[in-house]
Amino acid sequence: MNLLLRSQLRFVARSPWSALAALLGVVLGVTSVVAVHEIGTRVERSLDRVVPPYLAYASHVAERPGMNADDYFALRRAWRAGAVPGISAMAPLVEGQVLASDPDGGAARDADSSRVLRIVGVDWLSLPGALGNRAGAGVAPVTTPGAAGANGSALATATIAALLRSDTVLADRSLGLPRGARIAVDGASYEVVGVVDGQSGVLYADIGVAQRLLGLSADAVSMVVLASEDPWRSWRVLLDRLMPGLSAGLAAGSAPALPGGTAGWRVRALAQELPSAAFARSVLFNLGALGTLSLLVAWFLIYQVAVIWLHRQRSVLERLDVLGATTAELALGFVAVFVLLGLAATAVGLALGLRLAALLAQAQGAALASAEQGGGFDGVVLGKALVSGLGVCLLGACAAFLRDRDRLHAPRWLAGAVRVLAALGLVLGLGLERSGLAGGMLAVLCATVLALSLVNPLLRLLRIPGVRGAGEPRGLLLRAGLRDLHWYPRVLNVALGALALAIAVSLGVALMVASFRSDFTGMLAQRLDGDFYIRGDVAGLAAAAQWLQGRPEVRRVRSYGSAAQRADGLPVDLGYARFDTAEAARYGVAAALPVGAALISERLARTLHLAIGETLEIAGRRLTVAQTFPGYGDARPRVLVDVATARELGVTLQFDRLTVDLWPAQSQQAAAGLAARLQQTFPQLDVQSQRALRAQALAIFEQTFAVTGALTLLALVVALFGIYAALTALRLIQAPVLRLLESQGVSGRELLGVTLIRSAATGAMALLIALPLGIAMAWMLCHVINPRAFGWTLNLSITPGALLPPLLGGLAAAVMAGVLPAPRERGVHDAAP
Repeated sequence: MNLLLRSQLRFVARSPWSALAALLGVVLGVTSVVAVHEIGTRVERSLDRVVPPYLAYASHVAERPGMNADDYFALRRAWRAGAVPGISAMAPLVEGQVLASDPDGGAARDADSSRVLRIVGVDWLSLPGALGNRAGAGVAPVTTPGAAGANGSALATATIAALLRSDTVLADRSLGLPRGARIAVDGASYEVVGVVDGQSGVLYADIGVAQRLLGLSADAVSMVVLASEDPWRSWRVLLDRLMPGLSAGLAAGSAPALPGGTAGWRVRALAQELPSAAFARSVLFNLGALGTLSLLVAWFLIYQVAVIWLHRQRSVLERLDVLGATTAELALGFVAVFVLLGLAATAVGLALGLRLAALLAQAQGAALASAEQGGGFDGVVLGKALVSGLGVCLLGACAAFLRDRDRLHAPRWLAGAVRVLAALGLVLGLGLERSGLAGGMLAVLCATVLALSLVNPLLRLLRIPGVRGAGEPRGLLLRAGLRDLHWYPRVLNVALGALALAIAVSLGVALMVASFRSDFTGMLAQRLDGDFYIRGDVAGLAAAAQWLQGRPEVRRVRSYGSAAQRADGLPVDLGYARFDTAEAARYGVAAALPVGAALISERLARTLHLAIGETLEIAGRRLTVAQTFPGYGDARPRVLVDVATARELGVTLQFDRLTVDLWPAQSQQAAAGLAARLQQTFPQLDVQSQRALRAQALAIFEQTFAVTGALTLLALVVALFGIYAALTALRLIQAPVLRLLESQGVSGRELLGVTLIRSAATGAMALLIALPLGIAMAWMLCHVINPRAFGWTLNLSITPGALLPPLLGGLAAAVMAGVLPAPRERGVHDAAP
């Protein structure tokens, strides 16, 4: 056995270039997996910080129109009697908005003289883990004495005791209210006893305190928070531990059945109550799926290298077999070399992956890079790196050895059965929307299987007479360049499939990003139609609007505001403005938006299954849907109404931003001068030009896809190594034929032409497979995965600018792999054709 291992190590030492290609391929695969895990860990920790404490242990929320305390207690009695199975806890909740100031009648800390604050009141004693004796995933830390660490329980005992007083609240960190600060509402003063990371602009209180703050009766209840018993929770936690966001691809658990069926009650999963968290987890799932691409291509590479090495060692292995070495000993010696490669690749890939994650986090934003540190070198990352590196090498080497020894036979009918199953999976993944992201990814996988099954048939096509050419020596050189592609499919087919897959994914992602960019640019044109945008406190904005109205260069000043509301029970951002004809035209509505009409985001329309002309309920009133609009990147679904409708809904109007339109004749220099005077006159306001906002939005857009671009590039580089190894092996196999041609007067330039023909044909076959597969992937990303993940559909835009870079890059990779100098590896005896 020692002799066999030494023989294999000697072969590797004399084949440094192919060994290096295999090593680098696995290194990049491990790097991709580790980097995605680290990015996912950072994002998940960011999500934990924004989950409000009252939802840290919730699974569903339930509400019914006009509900009160009697409804809640009836539900609780039924639960205690066992009539509501699957529920482990429930708690009543009230919510609303108030106008708050500091107790002295001035400004609250870091705020204007009065501002609208959202109040959430909960019966904290009914929440599981509220006394600090249970910990769980997704918990928001409380920065008060006695609270647990950053991942500890939702509320500590000291905080609960403080909240039960009649004059205390918790403040969201974004409000800028430190512990000990006081606020005033209707003449009553309340002390901030803790600061939490939760939802923006929220004060948390005991339910009785919140009822008094909101001016509600003692029996008022807005909704009921439910914690259901999920038998799959441990599996979901394990999946997320293995790959952050992986459980987002699983179907959500069924909603608990409340007494009397579903009549009157609306039960929603936590993902609908926290759409921003669901949005981010969908991003994690997609990144995880994309991150495994490099690993899959690395497996193809290792398998291809193993096939080539077995081919080149055939004579040596046959002699060892004759000398008495068993098949098991030969296999063990062969696989052991790849295990050593896997260990080395794991160590290097782990270090590179951690570094790449830090760099990508910086590209994504300073908050993600600094505030949320990754897990670093822990057991999970080390385990994933080892499983990835060693697993790829073991599977690839074992599969190649078994196939080479005719121990891995595939019946003729198997290929047809695989195609039938892939077609069935494609139909199910596309047709069953309830399959969610997992179904969408299944459809992508099945389409990939169908496309890659064309590799061997394409290689067989090179045998037809039409490609041989009629003249000499051109026909002879053409045949010499193409015949090995047909004669040695085992040397080439897997690497060709890996290259086609990498190009297809790069193409699909490029088309999706280009389509997203096109739609996003259109959305910016819709939203950013003014010349200046001003944000700040209410009083300052009102003064700025009055100052601007008297300027001769100003054509129009528009005011906008928003408030947190619920539409058919779902949390939404209600935006309001004066929707005259010009304002409504921005959203595709021909006339001014009437009272009682609303514009809703596509995401909300999909969630509630609403069409234009149907109605939704907000604050007890039914509003008619006049039009839908895309809401790319919105944390919550949006509803837009006229100010008159907002008043009828009981919204306290506070305009927090202005849009300024100048007369078309104004020059950019005049506009810049007006902006400077405006900023000088009102230094407390934030003044930005349309051009600056647009550039900032597009820069954020490009940062968002930095990780995606890096992962697809990694996969393409790994595929390059694979196709280089395969084409190099073909060149070594073809060496005797080339020497014969050279002896008969064929010039070096003509021999280079043979190499170019082979590599160009390889690249052309890869493009022939990748082009339709990449377009199909882009369509599924835009019309299947994106709507299921984020709630909106992208208009697929196939443009040369998106098509050409991946296609030309893939073709250039194949040609470069074919024309790079073949390594001179000493003492290697290749098997005869």
